[in-house]
Amino acid sequence: MPAEDFSLLDNIRYSNGPKGLREYYRSQLRNDRAKALELINDRNLRFSTLYLLRGELYSSVEPAVLNPLYSRALKVAGKLTDKNPKDAEKELRTADDSTLSALRWIVRTGYTEIDPDENYKRLLENAAAMLTKTFRDTSALPEIAEMIFAENRNGGLIHELVWAFFEARSPRSLYLIANYLNSPHIEDVELAKKLLCFIPDIGSPPGVSGPAVYNRVMYWLQENLPFLYYTGESLHLCNSPRHYTVSWLAKYLCRPVSAENGEPLLPLNSFEKKLASGFNKRTEPARIQLADFSQMLHRRNVWQWNTWIRLPADEQARLAARAAGGLL
Repeated sequence: MPAEDFSLLDNIRYSNGPKGLREYYRSQLRNDRAKALELINDRNLRFSTLYLLRGELYSSVEPAVLNPLYSRALKVAGKLTDKNPKDAEKELRTADDSTLSALRWIVRTGYTEIDPDENYKRLLENAAAMLTKTFRDTSALPEIAEMIFAENRNGGLIHELVWAFFEARSPRSLYLIANYLNSPHIEDVELAKKLLCFIPDIGSPPGVSGPAVYNRVMYWLQENLPFLYYTGESLHLCNSPRHYTVSWLAKYLCRPVSAENGEPLLPLNSFEKKLASGFNKRTEPARIQLADFSQMLHRRNVWQWNTWIRLPADEQARLAARAAGGLL
């Protein structure tokens, strides 16, 4: 919808559609070229509008008179559209900072509500994937999340956008997904649950409202975020991928891990390696119980935790089981 911080050309696109936008801009080029150049260089212009006018620009406007960001964005878009995405990635990954800025602008302003064609959708998917996977840039994740949920509400395919979103390997981005649990659209709530299916009991009991699930998810993320790492699973491989998992050993040791591989951010010392050896010999339910108790105690009182973590392994387990209300 039109907005005050959109350019005049953006508002014309929203009001009159792509055909009306092109007709208006051609008229400006014929009757007032200086005004036409001023409009196309508006600092609030969105990429979706620039892209729709690329034919008029290629035939009538020298690249040198365009805003450098806009000119670079058109070149990047051309490579992502005309070439195999893998070939384009190889060519663009070593480019200068203007390429990264262009990709950010394409993704952050490229979403359009006026029936974009499949080629344009693929362009946005490829740009999003390059931004997150190749450059590990997370600045456009809110916009990628918006595109995912909007496309899902419209019945479109979201596999590529979801893959691009999670390839950023940023556990904090899960908060962006969790926010959609409060959406008034049931499609948003169900998709958010699906994308966060690695969080225990997110889909049960049936009929629980989005806000109630949201509170549960926010608490779980607060408890586990430092210990999450990316699994590489995706919608390409299964219907309900578990994009992240918890390193129970890291949670037990209260040592944050790399989201890339689950390895501790700093090497374990000899004492921690000894603890890890004993911990890994226990059953998974016992490991989870120990990890949950350890992290809870560490958050509540680090001095008590320092005493507990030095107790014999069986004594640690006994106290953890007592706190959990039973023995494993």
